[in-house]
Amino acid sequence: MIARAKLNIATDSRSLTSDAELLLPADWHILDQHQRAIAEILAAGFFFDGFTSAQLGSDRFVGFPIYIGAELVGVLALDEACAKSQTNSPELHTFISAVGELLLSQRDADRRRSAEENSRKIARLDALTGLGNRRVLTEEFEGRIDHASAQFALILIDLDRFKPINDLHGHLVGDEVLRIVAQRLKGVVRGDCAIIRLGSDEFAVLTEAKCDLTGIDAVSRRILDTLIAPIFVNDLTLSVGASIGVSTYPADANNLQELLQYADAAMYRAKENRCEIQFFDSSLDEGIRRRAELEIELRAAISAGQIVPYFQPVVSLKTGAVVAHEVLARWPHPQRGFIPPVEFIPVAQNIGLIEKLFWDMLKKACFLHKSAGADTLLSFNVSPSQIKDPLFAQKLLSALTRFDFPTSKFEVEVTESVMIAEADAARTMLLWLKRRGVRIALDDFGTGYSSLLLLRDLPLDKLKIDRSFLCDVASKNSPDAKIIDAILGMAAALKLVVTAEGIENEAAARALRDKGCQFGQGYLFGAAQARVLTEIDGALMAGPELFANVA
Repeated sequence: MIARAKLNIATDSRSLTSDAELLLPADWHILDQHQRAIAEILAAGFFFDGFTSAQLGSDRFVGFPIYIGAELVGVLALDEACAKSQTNSPELHTFISAVGELLLSQRDADRRRSAEENSRKIARLDALTGLGNRRVLTEEFEGRIDHASAQFALILIDLDRFKPINDLHGHLVGDEVLRIVAQRLKGVVRGDCAIIRLGSDEFAVLTEAKCDLTGIDAVSRRILDTLIAPIFVNDLTLSVGASIGVSTYPADANNLQELLQYADAAMYRAKENRCEIQFFDSSLDEGIRRRAELEIELRAAISAGQIVPYFQPVVSLKTGAVVAHEVLARWPHPQRGFIPPVEFIPVAQNIGLIEKLFWDMLKKACFLHKSAGADTLLSFNVSPSQIKDPLFAQKLLSALTRFDFPTSKFEVEVTESVMIAEADAARTMLLWLKRRGVRIALDDFGTGYSSLLLLRDLPLDKLKIDRSFLCDVASKNSPDAKIIDAILGMAAALKLVVTAEGIENEAAARALRDKGCQFGQGYLFGAAQARVLTEIDGALMAGPELFANVA
């Protein structure tokens, strides 16, 4: 037995000084006052006959290596007098082996703790910006309401021009913009405020537990000021800006869900009014209630098939003959009358029902078009979610085949913003459809990016000029007329036909025809009209298999 030995275990990361984890004789001790000697032994990095030695002042120590497999993980140090008599002691070597096993178990435990800690951090943080996520927002909210007399705000921040920056310059630039925004928020939000990234370009700040309206307004102003400033990425100078909505606890809401809902309503009011910062008030509460009611009624209307296709004629400007019909969704509400698409289409997108609505419109429109004996082209708008769906093209072809509707009489309309945002997916999908006879139109050309790359790279058949360029098209030297001339020139060079939307008078129609525009649509030629709705009802009752299992 080793009598009164001074023992110390040094590892690459710590000293083991607890003797509770090893069964040691009563007169064995693990001390930690000789770390310099241990460090010197480890620094030496070599051992003779299984041990080496180091000098500390007048004391000399002998070190015995501790291995885990082939890895040196520590040294057991004994004072030289003890070591001389115990170098070959079985007890000593048994003890060293036990220490090695202990260090192995400690290292495994450390690694598990580290992995668990990393997992907890990952679960709470946004990977791109390093900000907290929704879980952190919930934790921070619950921590604040535990304070007596708590008063704080949820500041919701939506970047105004992030999407076009991301679309035009790519995701790498977009990601860097988000990282810079996060750093700027950290720079202007002080104290115990929590900064959260909620989604793509949406952030939130939860102010301190006790923050009055003056303090809340000051924080909001600092946030707005820092986000108005230009952002520099590589050689680009970018203007992002932000709309900010603010709701307060407990004045506006006493739970997180409502606080988020009210801040969101305020933020959208800020966007509409371009006032940049908007505090929640009771008038916004009414808007939230109306939107909630609209969502419920829209779900019921789509489920019941109440939304119906209307057909707007597209005519040849040369002959006046109707050559196509654009299918538009209309909602004849039983109490409110007709609800415009601008109100319910965004809601359908937000609640994930836009695709169901599309397939419903397609089924009804194909049936009615064939029932009426029409031989014109049928044109449908495609949503961003459908462009992202890798199976959309196959679903569409399957539906047209089921309805015996010729692909050569079907046209898909896509907007520039969707095409740029999902360029690769859109190109592949549209090319696949075009090879199978479907025609492709670029809608609202001129109002988005007017990208020449789209005109060059996409398998287009048609451009549709937005109505906003027709206001003064009949004036020969007006800016509108010159823009129309340029668009028609490009289209002719690329062998694309052109439809002008929103034609309301004969002068505009004549000017467009004289310039070489082939087709037109608008109130001059007739508004969108319903076909006989009883035909839909009869079809659904007599032949429900027509509408089954298409999508």
